[in-house]
Amino acid sequence: MTNETPVSMRLTGHQKPFRLTPSAHRELLSYLADARDELADDPDDDETVRDLEVSIGDQLSALGDNPVDAGQMRSTLNQVGPVVSEPGKPDPKGIEDQVPTWCRVLDGKWLTGVCLGISAATEANVAWVRAIYVAVTLVGGALLAPFSEYVMLIFFGLSVLIYLTLSLLLPPVESVAQYRRLSPRRNAARR
Repeated sequence: MTNETPVSMRLTGHQKPFRLTPSAHRELLSYLADARDELADDPDDDETVRDLEVSIGDQLSALGDNPVDAGQMRSTLNQVGPVVSEPGKPDPKGIEDQVPTWCRVLDGKWLTGVCLGISAATEANVAWVRAIYVAVTLVGGALLAPFSEYVMLIFFGLSVLIYLTLSLLLPPVESVAQYRRLSPRRNAARR
């Protein structure tokens, strides 16, 4: 081992930082960067990289408290193996056809995620989408009030019914990031 000053690095699932030589640190960072590149189109990429870190940390823990050198790191990374996208997993390009333009977004929703889904699809600020929906409902009802309170109540009821119908018909997507990753319109613009 050379006289390189050890670098401390924390890995997911391990409280104690690992001491690595700078060359071992570069090896590990390169491996993790390659893993992220390989998994870029995988919706579970962050979780997979965290699992890799746990596995690598488990292997490094068995080496003891001495700083890990580049040779030990290469051996550990070889034991973990190369990261390749799952061959049985559908290609995200094929998923594009299955992801509709309109959806409900569950992460960050206030009620059912309809306004957040509209915001993601139109790239408008979600606060504006929510404000416009409420304003149209209230102002529309107020403008119809002079005709009859029944007309006003029917308008409010229709507004709620439209929202509930969209809640039932629009498919859910976990997050805005997932919607953007799978959105046909966004992916077509990238090509």
